[in-house]
Amino acid sequence: MLLIPWMYLELERKKVPSSKIDSQARKFETDLILTLLENGDGEGVIGREAKKHLIRLPSNIYWSGLGVWGIRLFPGHREQYHRSLDTYYSQGRSIADDEADEEFCGLRRKPNWHSAIPDPPKDLLESASLDLTQKEAAYLKERILMRFPDSLFSQMLCESHAYKADFPWQHSIKESIPAGLSETLSHAQNFSEIIHGAALVYNLMLSQTA
Repeated sequence: MLLIPWMYLELERKKVPSSKIDSQARKFETDLILTLLENGDGEGVIGREAKKHLIRLPSNIYWSGLGVWGIRLFPGHREQYHRSLDTYYSQGRSIADDEADEEFCGLRRKPNWHSAIPDPPKDLLESASLDLTQKEAAYLKERILMRFPDSLFSQMLCESHAYKADFPWQHSIKESIPAGLSETLSHAQNFSEIIHGAALVYNLMLSQTA
């Protein structure tokens, strides 16, 4: 949720044109995969097996979530964002050339990314890690609490101690959450277990026909 905005903010800073953004972003992301693996982040890295041959990139997977959390401000999908960059850069030049501030001819250039995103580490492609600094964790927590104050996620983030659980319904917070959340969590548990049972039955049927 931070690596992707950092990547695009860097590419925007370099004014990578729409015609080249797809290839340069792909190279950036696959280079990040190698960096994360070298820095010991193994299991949590998307593309740890495929590496540079990865088909579905993390930016595609997280694009929607970045918008939901209010980190990505651009309203369209990833390909629309790529196509919009030439216009985005030209608007910036027009504003600068006319010695105006962000407003020019009644128009305002809207940023593509949330303004409070923490600064990336120096030499991102050499030092990137999935470990969060205190400042990065605080920013992501603020985004979640701001966007989903009544969610189970927010309730967990406000807990005074960490608690590991394989499933959210095994978390100690289950006993203290509001009734509405408790009911939703119960439905989630039922759905998860039913689907898991269906998968087991399906695999059994496949093995019996082999």
